[in-house]
Amino acid sequence: MIYISAGHFKQRPGACYDGVCEFDLTTQWADRIHLYLGDKGVRIPDGTLRTKTEFINKNSPNLAAEVHFNSAVNAQGVRVGDGSETLFFPSSPLGKRAAEVMQDRLGMVFPPDRGAKQGWYRMDPKNGADFFLEKTRCVSLIIEPEFIHHLDLIRDNMDLACNVIAGTLLQIEEELFNAGD
Repeated sequence: MIYISAGHFKQRPGACYDGVCEFDLTTQWADRIHLYLGDKGVRIPDGTLRTKTEFINKNSPNLAAEVHFNSAVNAQGVRVGDGSETLFFPSSPLGKRAAEVMQDRLGMVFPPDRGAKQGWYRMDPKNGADFFLEKTRCVSLIIEPEFIHHLDLIRDNMDLACNVIAGTLLQIEEELFNAGD
């Protein structure tokens, strides 16, 4: 079973750009990915990271993924950044493999391919691992399809990208967890 989560929640909506917040987009994307996963997927109820990870751990899925959209601002206050990346728990060989497979596909939809990366909080190992990746007991990914300031790209490619993400999650689950069946 594959669990899919929308990054952030209503009270803490994440990065915003031009009146659109990350949570609004991640909710649409998680719902669409869940639709494409069909009976192989479960949509995690929206809430805090703690409630989401507790929900995942109670149900023991093989794989969990959370959708986010990157945001970066340079020293002059200008939004910068392009492309996609997939994060995994730093000490997880299965997570690394899953992130590489996901990023191989996602990078074709949202170039440039920024790679599969270890998921450190704020991308700094001194801060420890990202909460979602660290606290889930299954293989987990954070999927960052694009930077939030590319709203047209995000909206125009949502259907294709969600289909690719769902198909790739199904492929990852099959390869990593059903190979011996």
